[in-house]
Amino acid sequence: MIAARDSGLTPRAAELAELGEFLRTVVDESGQSVADVRAKFTKEHFPGPLPIPSVSPMYKRFSGEGLENAGRLVDVIVDICTPPESLEKVVRRRER
Repeated sequence: MIAARDSGLTPRAAELAELGEFLRTVVDESGQSVADVRAKFTKEHFPGPLPIPSVSPMYKRFSGEGLENAGRLVDVIVDICTPPESLEKVVRRRER
């Protein structure tokens, strides 16, 4: 996650890029593909009028693009990819 900080991005853009890298790492470490994770999304995860995100926007979020208002997506990805016994460790890693 150091790469985003050293990329010449604004501090906010670097923070979002780091969050995107973190999400991609969570997916990769879960052993699931992005499509596998997307297949587990339900309308309960994303209530309201907006559709459930497709795979393509997820890849954009992994680069930090559009993460400003994607808190629910972040929560759902971490929830789906992280077993309950590992959740605290993952959250601590993100807070560093």
